[in-house]
Amino acid sequence: MSSVIVSGVKEVNVSIDHLIVKMSEAARNTVVKGGAIVAKAAKEEFTELAVTKGGEARIVGGDGRFRGERSGAKYRGPNISGMSRPHARTGKLRTSIGVHEVSQVGPGRWMSKTGPTMAYGRRVEMGFTGSDSKGRHYNQSPYPYMSPGFEKARPELEALYAEECRKAMA
Repeated sequence: MSSVIVSGVKEVNVSIDHLIVKMSEAARNTVVKGGAIVAKAAKEEFTELAVTKGGEARIVGGDGRFRGERSGAKYRGPNISGMSRPHARTGKLRTSIGVHEVSQVGPGRWMSKTGPTMAYGRRVEMGFTGSDSKGRHYNQSPYPYMSPGFEKARPELEALYAEECRKAMA
């Protein structure tokens, strides 16, 4: 007759518990750092307007504003033709984009709300046709910034996830 002796079960369980903690930390790090990556990419989707003394607007490129031009914060003229990106007028919407409410939603599962805190952020992203709660009428085209920001960030997010998992397994 033969017999089998199993030893080290307690040590294996301790190792697995330790790995679970490390993988949960990796998931949290991925959510926090990944949210920051998406927020940065979304902020880069905004253009900046420069307005001349005559009231004409143009999109600011690498050359910045020219003499006599000011920020487009008070520009209320028509949208620059052909633009599908939002313009930073005051910069409040762009500045409000960040990682908010990081929370654990289950064992090893984390989430955050990454996006703007300004109330009109969704309206800019999705567009809006109709009347608001104050009775103002809109026919606003969508100017997505979060969706394109996420798509631009995707390769970096995938690399971040792989790196965090690799570090947790080490």
